Amino acid sequence: RGEARELFGPELPFEAMIGSTVRIKAVPFMVIGVLEAKGQHIGGSDADDRAMVPLAAARMRLFGSANGRAGRVQTVVIRVAD
Repeated sequence: RGEARELFGPELPFEAMIGSTVRIKAVPFMVIGVLEAKGQHIGGSDADDRAMVPLAAARMRLFGSANGRAGRVQTVVIRVAD
């Protein structure tokens, strides 16, 4: 949530961020939610410096090659029900 505050400012309620547009590598994405703060992992990376986007959009629009072929995705995080 700290990263959301950096993008939208400290006064804007999280609910008001929903529907806003952010750009990742010049590609516009609509904000549909804000995740709870997680802090740093043991390895030192900050779990709050992440954005989740649909896999197809990531492959074609963020990691795609110049010839229009889908690019490789290095990491996929999933959660399953008990």
